[in-house]
Amino acid sequence: MKRLILALVFAIIVTAFALQNNRPFAITLLVWRVPRLSAALVIISSVLFGVILGALLAWRERLRLGRLRETKPTPHAPGEPQ
Repeated sequence: MKRLILALVFAIIVTAFALQNNRPFAITLLVWRVPRLSAALVIISSVLFGVILGALLAWRERLRLGRLRETKPTPHAPGEPQ
């Protein structure tokens, strides 16, 4: 529940920031150039990209840890048959 509240607060702050900074500007990345793009669109799409990338990396790590737990032998108490 705490994470959900923090995520909602973060989303509200990012949305308010993006809407207040919505003037168009030019973006240049190496040889690629976009002449006029809204700052709100850039901010919100960057945050969404980061959230999606973070979720994919966390999901991959969870799968990796799940596989490690499946292959790891479980310890037996002394005197118990294995």
